[in-house]
Amino acid sequence: MARDGVTVKVVGLDKAIANVKKFQFIKREAIRIAVRDIALDVERTAKEFVPVLTGRLKTSIQTDLTALLSGLTFSAMVGSPVKYAPFVEFGTRKMHAQPYLYPAWLIGQRDLIVRVGKILATPIRTI
Repeated sequence: MARDGVTVKVVGLDKAIANVKKFQFIKREAIRIAVRDIALDVERTAKEFVPVLTGRLKTSIQTDLTALLSGLTFSAMVGSPVKYAPFVEFGTRKMHAQPYLYPAWLIGQRDLIVRVGKILATPIRTI
């Protein structure tokens, strides 16, 4: 007795799966680079905005990119180890706030959203 049915043979499935993995890697790498670039932009902008008396706070602003190596989460830290940095940023009872890092972060956040949107919308061949 013959069996009725349809046989489907998929040609190139292995190649298609490999292409999807390559696509994901390329997009992920482009986003990692965008996070790095924007973090460095935030550092530069914060240095432009920071009030300068001795220059210590300005020269201490730095970007830590080691967080970029952690799996699928991309992050970078921009800040200053100087003890009085938060007092300048947020102020005290006797000293008004002179924000420099938060405004720089707002600009960077906007730029990162635009850049990641373009990366995700761009066809793989033009990245």
